[in-house]
Amino acid sequence: MNRRILRRAFSNLMVGLMIGAVIVALLPLIFILATLVLKGAGSLSLDFFTKTPAPAGEIGGGVVHAIVGTLIIVGIASLIGLPIGIGAGIYCAEYPTSRLTWVTRFVADVLNGTPSSYGPRCPASSPAACWPSRVSPARPRRCSSPPSAASTSATT
Repeated sequence: MNRRILRRAFSNLMVGLMIGAVIVALLPLIFILATLVLKGAGSLSLDFFTKTPAPAGEIGGGVVHAIVGTLIIVGIASLIGLPIGIGAGIYCAEYPTSRLTWVTRFVADVLNGTPSSYGPRCPASSPAACWPSRVSPARPRRCSSPPSAASTSATT
C-alpha cells in the first residue's frame, strides 16, 4: 500500500476515535441538561424572578435579591473599571512610544491571559493552600496566582 493512503486511513481512524470520545463525554452532560430542563421548566415563572426568597421549608420564593445584587456589583465594577480602561486606551493611543504605554499594554496582556479561576486558589481564610514564597518555602505567598516563569527564573 502507498504510504500516503496509510497516513490518510490512520488520520481518518483517529478523527473517528476523537469524535466518538467527544460523543461519549457529551452524552452525560446532555442527559443532565435534559433532566434539568424537563423537571425544572415548570418552576420558572415571573414570580420566580420577581419575588424574594421564601423561608426554609416553604414552597416557592424567588431570586430577586440575587439579580439585584448582581446588577449592583456589575454597576459598581463598571463605574470603577470603564473610566480607567477608557483613560488608559486614550493615553496609549496619544503616547504610543511612552514607557508607561508599554507597561500598560504589558499589564493588560498579562491580565487578559490570566484565568479568573486563579482567585479562589488562594483564599485569605486558607493560607496553607497558597503557593510557597521565594523567601521561605514554609511561608505562603499573599497573591492568588501561581508563580510565573519570570518570577521563578530569578530565584537562584
